[in-house]
Amino acid sequence: MTDVTYNFRLEKTIRDRAFAVIRSQGMTPSQALRMFLTQTAETNQIPLSLNYERKFSASTLEAIAELKNDGGKTYENLEEFLQAKKQEPRQ
Repeated sequence: MTDVTYNFRLEKTIRDRAFAVIRSQGMTPSQALRMFLTQTAETNQIPLSLNYERKFSASTLEAIAELKNDGGKTYENLEEFLQAKKQEPRQ
């Protein structure tokens, strides 16, 4: 079997956070990536769920509720909505 080296780029903060989790499980990052790729090759599937429930923060849920109760106004995009909110008098 011939080994190869593969390099890729990712954000330092993502790397640091992910590697900390991997190390907490007693593995090296190389072992974890090798395990992931081996499982992908063996099963012809990505070995993790891409179906997850999106969790919104309380402030996001509040903003969604505010948008739904905005007197029937509609906006073309988020920027238009935010601009309208900036122009409203504060209560």
